[in-house]
Amino acid sequence: MKKFLNKGLAAFLALSLAACGNSGSTATTTPETAEATAEATAEAAAPAAAATQDTAAALQDYNVRRALQLGVDRSAIVTALDAGSVYYELFGYVPKGFGGVNGDFREEVDDAGAYVYTDKEEAKKLLAEAGYGPDNPLKLEYVYNSTAVHDLVAEVLKAQWAEIGVELTVRSAEWQTFLDERDKQGKFELARGAMSADYMDVSTFLDMAKTTNQQGAVTWGDEKYDEMMNQSLLMDGTERLELLHDAEKYLVEETAQVIPLFAYNTIYLRKPGVTGEKGSPQANHLFWYVENPGSTTFTYAIGEPGLLDPAVGTDSTTAYVSNQLGYPLFYIGEDGSMVNAACTDYTVSEDGMTYTFTLEKNTWSDGQPCTAEDYVYGIKRSLGMGEADSYYSYFISDFVLNAKDHRGDDIANMDDVGVKALDDQTLEITLGQPCPYFVNLLATGVFYALRPDFAPEHDSEWSGTGKTFPTNCAFVPTKIDLNDEVVMEKNPNFVHADQVKVDTLIAKDIDDQDAQFLAFQTGEIDFATSLSPDVLKTFPEGSPELIINPSVINYYVLINQHLK
Repeated sequence: MKKFLNKGLAAFLALSLAACGNSGSTATTTPETAEATAEATAEAAAPAAAATQDTAAALQDYNVRRALQLGVDRSAIVTALDAGSVYYELFGYVPKGFGGVNGDFREEVDDAGAYVYTDKEEAKKLLAEAGYGPDNPLKLEYVYNSTAVHDLVAEVLKAQWAEIGVELTVRSAEWQTFLDERDKQGKFELARGAMSADYMDVSTFLDMAKTTNQQGAVTWGDEKYDEMMNQSLLMDGTERLELLHDAEKYLVEETAQVIPLFAYNTIYLRKPGVTGEKGSPQANHLFWYVENPGSTTFTYAIGEPGLLDPAVGTDSTTAYVSNQLGYPLFYIGEDGSMVNAACTDYTVSEDGMTYTFTLEKNTWSDGQPCTAEDYVYGIKRSLGMGEADSYYSYFISDFVLNAKDHRGDDIANMDDVGVKALDDQTLEITLGQPCPYFVNLLATGVFYALRPDFAPEHDSEWSGTGKTFPTNCAFVPTKIDLNDEVVMEKNPNFVHADQVKVDTLIAKDIDDQDAQFLAFQTGEIDFATSLSPDVLKTFPEGSPELIINPSVINYYVLINQHLK
């Protein structure tokens, strides 16, 4: 389940989900348009800008956006970050880790010629055509939330863009202020962006730039791009992947709507001898079957989680707890593949619209049978929580038959929604439109099983501080203090309880990276999830404590083309 990257994760994990949609279509200046107007723009811009620059007009100019892309030396940024194999240069929007036509989607593009590269002379030429030069530098502001990594990247960008004639002001903002300015208000010129995969398909990144995307910044996308992405839903195999390559090229190179910088893997510290935890490219772990030699307790550090209601969680920190409590139909394996969990087998109808899932027999921690009807309730409840409370319910509303009309509705009104239990062990989901990656969505919390007696509709208070509730997974919470720790005990009624090796699992709220590092060194915790790259100075690559996990996370600069 990909999430917002919570501020409490490592500096290179403390990156928010790139918020990138708006509700209306917009026009985007293309190279052809820029070429047709470049001469007039160059003549008119210099004298006018000398008095007052029109920043909004500048950011709407393809030449300016392309110049900013070409003025970045990605290799120099990665070198400055000085973290071994953690970071790598990114020449498109999609990071490595997704299958393509004949290999990795990202590498297929890079092998054929990257969408962005470094060409500072060309960048200067493009800026000159847009009316900017030594006597009239382009003045822009870059906003970000402060961490050691973000601070460093901001200063490197400032220096690099100064070389092409851009006078950059950098401004750090408090986390929530930053998110509000960037994602809700669109009050920025350039802003830091990053994303970790919501699900393991390349569209998880590319869909973020659609104008209809329901998450975040109202700064990019246009009708042509929307049409390309919508058309990809009607395709599969090589044809679909080739269209997605075209869509990324259009987004990054042909319209220059985003400035890719780098992508990175994630680092953790794990007590030597610990085994059984399951990582994934989404920067998260399952501790269902963790084994801690010499102890029946396993303790790991996270930032402060939110409510543990799986329908409403959107960040990796909260998922580090809720994923230990809810048993999904599938989970994401270390290689990014979908691994069967509650679902033992499934079939898809010939038209690709009806999925039938066979569930293994399981029991809730309070002894009640866990049935397909509990998954039906959980899915419909997520849909009924609505957009404001359940962001990922769009996985249901966008694709499940008749679900779009019931987002935020009562379950009593959802008889026509395409989710039903055929019997206690058989779940059927019917789609209203094709989705070639639908199974990849099913690891997300909005598809978890729940029961109305402890998880009522339109209410998440049952999952908050001081509460406990029945679960159908490896652990059940016995103490929930979101400002301190969540203590979870082994669920003896879990279908695979014989594989659960520890009696107690503790998630401690240690938000500060240095504090997590110290807690690991002193033995207070067995697993650290939020670490500065400086940890490599103490635990260099090859150390038994160090884990470098291949991840699907990008880092980029978002351009506000719709600045007012």
